[in-house]
Amino acid sequence: MIFAGAPECASNRGPRSAVRDGEQRIRKAPDVAANYAQLGDLHLFEMNWLTPAVELYEKAIALAPSELAYRWRLMDMYLNTSRADKMLAESGYLAKQLPAGQQTQDWFRAFKKAYDFGVD
Repeated sequence: MIFAGAPECASNRGPRSAVRDGEQRIRKAPDVAANYAQLGDLHLFEMNWLTPAVELYEKAIALAPSELAYRWRLMDMYLNTSRADKMLAESGYLAKQLPAGQQTQDWFRAFKKAYDFGVD
Protein backbone atom coordinates (compact mmCIF):
# COMPACT_ATOMS: atom_id res chain seq x y z
CA MET A 1 0.00 0.00 0.00
CA ILE A 2 1.41 3.34 -1.00
CA PHE A 3 0.25 6.00 1.42
CA ALA A 4 -2.09 8.81 0.43
CA GLY A 5 -0.16 11.76 -0.83
CA ALA A 6 2.77 9.63 -1.96
CA PRO A 7 4.60 11.14 -4.90
CA GLU A 8 3.63 9.91 -8.33
CA CYS A 9 6.73 8.54 -10.02
CA ALA A 10 5.27 7.47 -13.30
CA SER A 11 5.32 11.08 -14.41
CA ASN A 12 7.70 12.35 -17.07
CA ARG A 13 9.96 13.70 -14.33
CA GLY A 14 10.93 10.24 -13.13
CA PRO A 15 11.75 8.75 -9.74
CA ARG A 16 14.97 10.69 -9.13
CA SER A 17 13.09 13.96 -9.34
CA ALA A 18 10.44 12.53 -7.03
CA VAL A 19 13.20 11.59 -4.55
CA ARG A 20 14.44 15.18 -4.58
CA ASP A 21 10.88 16.38 -4.00
CA GLY A 22 10.50 13.95 -1.09
CA GLU A 23 13.77 15.05 0.43
CA GLN A 24 12.61 18.67 0.14
CA ARG A 25 9.34 17.81 1.96
CA ILE A 26 11.40 16.28 4.79
CA ARG A 27 13.62 19.35 5.01
CA LYS A 28 10.54 21.59 5.21
CA ALA A 29 8.72 19.39 7.75
CA PRO A 30 11.19 17.05 9.48
CA ASP A 31 8.71 16.11 12.21
CA VAL A 32 6.09 14.67 9.83
CA ALA A 33 6.37 10.89 9.84
CA ALA A 34 4.35 10.52 6.64
CA ASN A 35 7.05 12.39 4.69
CA TYR A 36 9.59 9.72 5.62
CA ALA A 37 7.14 6.90 4.84
CA GLN A 38 6.30 8.39 1.44
CA LEU A 39 9.95 8.72 0.50
CA GLY A 40 10.55 5.21 1.84
CA ASP A 41 7.80 3.88 -0.43
CA LEU A 42 9.36 5.67 -3.37
CA HIS A 43 12.73 4.04 -2.68
CA LEU A 44 11.10 0.66 -2.13
CA PHE A 45 8.61 0.48 -4.98
CA GLU A 46 10.02 2.72 -7.68
CA MET A 47 13.75 2.32 -7.23
CA ASN A 48 14.04 -1.01 -5.39
CA TRP A 49 16.46 0.50 -2.87
CA LEU A 50 15.80 -1.34 0.35
CA THR A 51 18.53 0.19 2.51
CA PRO A 52 17.30 3.80 2.29
CA ALA A 53 13.69 2.61 2.46
CA VAL A 54 14.40 0.83 5.77
CA GLU A 55 16.18 3.88 7.17
CA LEU A 56 13.30 6.17 6.21
CA TYR A 57 10.70 3.86 7.76
CA GLU A 58 12.77 3.64 10.94
CA LYS A 59 12.64 7.44 11.11
CA ALA A 60 8.89 7.42 10.44
CA ILE A 61 8.36 4.98 13.33
CA ALA A 62 10.54 7.07 15.61
CA LEU A 63 8.18 9.99 14.94
CA ALA A 64 4.94 7.98 14.97
CA PRO A 65 5.55 4.80 16.98
CA SER A 66 1.89 3.80 17.16
CA GLU A 67 1.33 3.94 13.39
CA LEU A 68 0.89 0.25 12.67
CA ALA A 69 0.98 0.63 8.89
CA TYR A 70 4.58 1.84 9.13
CA ARG A 71 5.46 -1.11 11.36
CA TRP A 72 3.93 -3.63 8.94
CA ARG A 73 5.96 -2.19 6.08
CA LEU A 74 9.18 -2.14 8.13
CA MET A 75 8.63 -5.71 9.33
CA ASP A 76 8.31 -6.82 5.72
CA MET A 77 11.46 -4.96 4.71
CA TYR A 78 13.39 -6.48 7.62
CA LEU A 79 12.25 -9.92 6.48
CA ASN A 80 13.35 -9.19 2.92
CA THR A 81 16.75 -7.91 4.04
CA SER A 82 17.47 -10.90 6.31
CA ARG A 83 17.25 -8.91 9.54
CA ALA A 84 15.46 -11.64 11.45
CA ASP A 85 16.01 -10.12 14.90
CA LYS A 86 14.45 -6.81 13.90
CA MET A 87 11.67 -8.53 11.97
CA LEU A 88 10.81 -10.60 15.04
CA ALA A 89 10.76 -7.48 17.22
CA GLU A 90 8.34 -5.72 14.87
CA SER A 91 6.22 -8.83 14.48
CA GLY A 92 6.05 -9.18 18.26
CA TYR A 93 5.06 -5.53 18.63
CA LEU A 94 2.28 -5.98 16.10
CA ALA A 95 1.09 -9.16 17.81
CA LYS A 96 0.86 -7.29 21.14
CA GLN A 97 -1.00 -4.38 19.56
CA LEU A 98 -3.43 -6.65 17.70
CA PRO A 99 -4.23 -9.46 20.15
CA ALA A 100 -7.51 -10.29 18.38
CA GLY A 101 -5.85 -10.47 14.97
CA GLN A 102 -5.63 -14.21 14.44
CA GLN A 103 -3.54 -13.95 11.29
CA THR A 104 -1.12 -11.56 13.02
CA GLN A 105 -0.80 -14.00 15.94
CA ASP A 106 -0.29 -16.93 13.58
CA TRP A 107 2.39 -15.08 11.64
CA PHE A 108 4.22 -14.10 14.81
CA ARG A 109 4.23 -17.69 16.08
CA ALA A 110 5.43 -18.98 12.69
CA PHE A 111 8.14 -16.30 12.41
CA LYS A 112 9.27 -16.93 15.98
CA LYS A 113 9.51 -20.66 15.34
CA ALA A 114 11.41 -20.17 12.08
CA TYR A 115 13.71 -17.31 13.04
CA ASP A 116 14.23 -17.26 16.79
CA PHE A 117 17.57 -18.96 17.35
CA GLY A 118 17.59 -18.31 21.09
CA VAL A 119 20.29 -15.68 20.89
CA ASP A 120 19.66 -12.54 22.94
